[in-house]
Amino acid sequence: MTNILSLLRRKTFYIYTIILTIIIMVILLFFSFYNYYNEVINNMFYKNGYVYIVSRNDYTEEIKKYNDIVSIEDGVVFKPNFNDNFIVPISGSDTAEGEETNHLLFWDELLPGGYDRIPVFDFDDKLNKKEVVIYENIIPHSDEEIKRIVNNKITLYLDEELITLKIKNVEKSQFRGIRISKKLFDELLKKQTLYVKKIKFKNFFTALKMTNDFYKRETNIDYVVSYEELYLGDDSRMVYNFRNLIDTFNIVNKFLICAFIVIFVIVVKNSIVDQEESINMKRFLGYKKINVKHDIIINFIVLDLISYILALLLTNVSIIIINKILNYNLCMLDISLLIKLVGVTTILSIVLILLFNIKPYKVGGEKNEV
Repeated sequence: MTNILSLLRRKTFYIYTIILTIIIMVILLFFSFYNYYNEVINNMFYKNGYVYIVSRNDYTEEIKKYNDIVSIEDGVVFKPNFNDNFIVPISGSDTAEGEETNHLLFWDELLPGGYDRIPVFDFDDKLNKKEVVIYENIIPHSDEEIKRIVNNKITLYLDEELITLKIKNVEKSQFRGIRISKKLFDELLKKQTLYVKKIKFKNFFTALKMTNDFYKRETNIDYVVSYEELYLGDDSRMVYNFRNLIDTFNIVNKFLICAFIVIFVIVVKNSIVDQEESINMKRFLGYKKINVKHDIIINFIVLDLISYILALLLTNVSIIIINKILNYNLCMLDISLLIKLVGVTTILSIVLILLFNIKPYKVGGEKNEV
């Protein structure tokens, strides 16, 4: 108790407390923003996002090794018949001059970004085998235009097999593509030679990691959709901006933690020097080195404890104000981060203090080595 009271009388104790409190508070606030934007982007991706993989080998078991997977669906993939008289070719295909203006529906309205085929995962029990529903995604169509589109036919290839389907309806959707009958879907799923997977994730960055991993493969992969190509409706630009913001927070957070460790080491060393008089007195009174170091460790536990309590209080008050003013939903406390910070500072304190060389105190011209 006397040791703690002596600590509280030192001016430097309060200086070190303020320094540690401020930097701990800044770290907690930055991680609160980091976690908030992570949760926002994950929620948008969970609601709207999928990853498509089209391959010549079955990678189901390999896909299952990734974390945060919600579901894995099998699908079929069609190659459009770009010679079709109703749906005109995508840009760059051979088309008579002025012909595109006479059509209401374009192949690129159905193709996912960067791919010249149509992955299909949706089927409908109510559709006849030769009927198809078109998902309206890019170009909105009026009721009159939809009436003109319905009952027309489109032709698609599954491998080398040509399939003709009649358009039953045009529906609004967040994704490009088509829906076919369950009977046709089941039949084609058994026939096709490619493996088509749609993977739903609850974590955007896990999905991003998997797409990047599969992109690196040079063989057996026909198509992997990347996060830039994945359409997220009105949220697509926001996802892109949030990802850049999260990357920035990542860099700043790492810098803050490194700065915190450096500052903490300096505080520990300076604090030990500040206690030199007290250390000499204890050595003079016959305290063993281990007892002196024990007292120093207790002092740092008190310093850490007060700094963390103040930082938590100030951080929570700041978060309440930020949530109120900006209408955010920042998390009040990141338990895992707090435990890591406390663990690192505690271990660092103990190691530095145990490594500190306490010089023997001289008594009557002789060194006291106890």
